[in-house]
Amino acid sequence: MIIAHLETRNFSFSAYGATEEEARNLLRRAWDKHRQYSPEIWTWEELELEEDVWYQFVRVGDVYRDNQLLISGNDLPISK
Repeated sequence: MIIAHLETRNFSFSAYGATEEEARNLLRRAWDKHRQYSPEIWTWEELELEEDVWYQFVRVGDVYRDNQLLISGNDLPISK
């Protein structure tokens, strides 16, 4: 799974997709909806040029801290 992230001064956006393209398209649609209320803010293209959008590959069962892999689910013992 891929998470597309966008951090702004006031908001944090995340979109989850099976591929980077799907996550990107979902995040773009959300940004376009958000811009309806504040059209003076940056366009999607401007955000991508400024590298404010970033992507993270994640796996179900893994543990992340501050967006970094902390423990792989494969390393965790099965609970009883």
